[in-house]
Amino acid sequence: MKTNLLYVLLQLLFTSSYGQTLKVDTVSSVFTNLTTRKIYSLNFESMTSADSSYYKINDKLVDKRIFDKYHAFSKNMELCTPCILLWYDTTETLLSKGIQYGDCRVGYWIDYYRNGKVKTIGHYKENPPGGFCSENGTWIYYKKDGSIHFYELWKNGVKVKKIIKK
Repeated sequence: MKTNLLYVLLQLLFTSSYGQTLKVDTVSSVFTNLTTRKIYSLNFESMTSADSSYYKINDKLVDKRIFDKYHAFSKNMELCTPCILLWYDTTETLLSKGIQYGDCRVGYWIDYYRNGKVKTIGHYKENPPGGFCSENGTWIYYKKDGSIHFYELWKNGVKVKKIIKK
């Protein structure tokens, strides 16, 4: 009974009848005046020697110009002190966005399916610089059609409960 009541309350708080209109505050933060930066979610590899060189993105050979284009954005993570970081793939599809401080997520975080619908939305504890990145509060996981799949409740990086939608 308690699980069903909690589910109904979470459903009312976080979604509309369409399953994608979120009432979760993804704008406010303890951090102020955040800049927005872009980064690509790619694996980079390069090798240069005296007589040859190669460049790879996601294990595919590319020319140096393409490699440099995407690799130039990788410095944006270290420039987040903090910032809103937007993660894209090479087709310019938004994969994730949220507040990041260096390599640590520190605030709201949203992951997207390639169809543009929300995949996951949640919050990381807003730690001081160098602090541990930990989930905190309610995390909502969606199916590709936009309906809710399940919820997780977190406290300081420890999963307290998982609630599966029935």
